[in-house]
Amino acid sequence: MSTRILITTVIAALFISTGIQAQGKYGNDSVECVKRLSLYDGFLQQENYKDALTHWRWVFNNCPEVSKRIYIDGNKIVNKIMETIEDEAVKDKYVDTLMMIYDKRMKYFEEECKVWGLKSVDYFNFRRKVELEKSYEYLVKAFDLCQNETHPAVLVKYMQATVLMHMKKIIDDKQFVDNFSRTFETIGYFMENNPDDPNGNKTKEIVLSLLMNSDIGKDNVKLISTFETLWTDKNGELYVARAIISVISAKADKEKREERPEEAKKLTDSKVFFNALEKLVKEDPSESTYAILARLSEEKGKYSDAVEYYKKALELSVVDKNKGNYNFEIAKISGSYLNSYGSARNYAYLAKDLNPDLAPNVYILVGTFYGKSAGSCGDSKLGNKDVYWIAYDMVAKALNYELSDGMRNQVNKLMTSFKGAWPTQQEIFFATKNPGDSHKVECWINETTTVRPNEN
Repeated sequence: MSTRILITTVIAALFISTGIQAQGKYGNDSVECVKRLSLYDGFLQQENYKDALTHWRWVFNNCPEVSKRIYIDGNKIVNKIMETIEDEAVKDKYVDTLMMIYDKRMKYFEEECKVWGLKSVDYFNFRRKVELEKSYEYLVKAFDLCQNETHPAVLVKYMQATVLMHMKKIIDDKQFVDNFSRTFETIGYFMENNPDDPNGNKTKEIVLSLLMNSDIGKDNVKLISTFETLWTDKNGELYVARAIISVISAKADKEKREERPEEAKKLTDSKVFFNALEKLVKEDPSESTYAILARLSEEKGKYSDAVEYYKKALELSVVDKNKGNYNFEIAKISGSYLNSYGSARNYAYLAKDLNPDLAPNVYILVGTFYGKSAGSCGDSKLGNKDVYWIAYDMVAKALNYELSDGMRNQVNKLMTSFKGAWPTQQEIFFATKNPGDSHKVECWINETTTVRPNEN
């Protein structure tokens, strides 16, 4: 006998033994209520949903206040029965039963936000083809009730309904984008308060995909124009600013991946994108905002600004992996554009410590900077070619990690290039060195390596 059946039987025995009359949550016949609870529960445990339904329905109609569990069980029973029905007309009648379950659950046990969310999702799933507008209205009501507490599953359906309503021209472009903007705001709240819940990122990806594949999302001019209208109508509200940054950044990244850099630039150069960034920096600075500003500054050749923005993103970040990524970006910019190799190496090593996945990238980057220093560092007696020993050693460390074919090819090319620039045996002799000797490369590098001749 299952624990649930045993508990229900004990309750029934108590009622019978004490002679308690039907009152309150057990309805007009408390003994019959408990008996029916036990019967439907037994059939439910046996997955006999047809017989469970008969006794469950009696409980639902005669003692609806007995327990919130009867509504959860009723939902399961009805859904399982619907899975076996092929006649759509018959199945549709069970949808009415589901809606009754949700309505009565709210009547006796409240939880309007949660239950309206469940109700709206089911109504959309079962009736969107014939009652799209009502499905949409239910989802809007659930969203309005829950606000930032709206469940991710409801947000996805809300956006799917929004797309369908827009396709049928029942809602206009501005409403379409406003719905997405409100949804992004809610997803952000969910992710901030549930950092370990994967549903946050999954929901964001789904919603972004819905937007990108819509007629507005596919048309960059229309996307910017619609956001401009919404920005004006909403007087630059923060939730709109966040949505603009999220959507336009994602669309620009997509354009870059598809090798349309000019289209990406048009998006990030748009006035509404700049206005949104400016709004967020002034009123709600965040890690992601500074990271976006850093990337944009780098693309525009404002490298010092880019470094400063990455540092601000670094200050606000609480995730080591993100911190590692920001340090790595600072390292790349500092060494590649600001000729600050020593600082670049420090940031690169910090990146590796915070995000170990970056280790091979760090060794390649630092090794490359070593190689670029041959003109200003190294032993003049060796023609500064000793720098290539240490550059080769550094890049070779990347081979200790699992690399993609492209990265492995990059490492092999660098190693071949550095090895080909080593001092010859004659140059080593005249510098009073011998192969195998320990040798320190001075300058900012300040590391020890081994003397080796170029044998090519």
